[in-house]
Amino acid sequence: MVIGGQTSGTGQLAATASTSETPVSLLKITPSPSSPTQPTGWITLLGGVGTGKTHLLAAVANALMYTTARPLYCVVPEFLAFLRESFDAGQSESCSRRFELVRNAGVLLLDDLGAEKESEWTQEQLYRVINHRYNEGLPTLIASNLPLSEIEPRIASRLRDTRIDQVIVMSGPDYRARNVTA
Repeated sequence: MVIGGQTSGTGQLAATASTSETPVSLLKITPSPSSPTQPTGWITLLGGVGTGKTHLLAAVANALMYTTARPLYCVVPEFLAFLRESFDAGQSESCSRRFELVRNAGVLLLDDLGAEKESEWTQEQLYRVINHRYNEGLPTLIASNLPLSEIEPRIASRLRDTRIDQVIVMSGPDYRARNVTA
């Protein structure tokens, strides 16, 4: 799929936003044959700061709120901080409940993958979420400022699987800096 761009030599997609279509129709999350309102597959949005990745994730989450898809939007650094703080405070039950909620969401939208403070623990928690969703074929959308080559290898491997995931590279200037004068 090409969104106002061209396929790059790496098999990734170069994308620019089109305002004539909705984010859901642009991303074409394909409904499952067994459940026409439940999307399937993965979409990974990669690109620099301010290219619209979070905006698209939020638009998809909002559109899916009116379906039976049960979307869950999650900012990765905040999710991991919550898990760590709950675990450190001895609230392992709360931590486990939140972790399972994210692992098994109808449609999981992970924003800012790679913006978390990296440690063995954070990498393991992310891998557990992503690997579970990969193995179960649960629909997942991910946004990251990092190229796949800089994402933890076990996670990047799943994101490169073209049988399940579409990687869309978004380019352009930082939208938030458009009216800033130095």
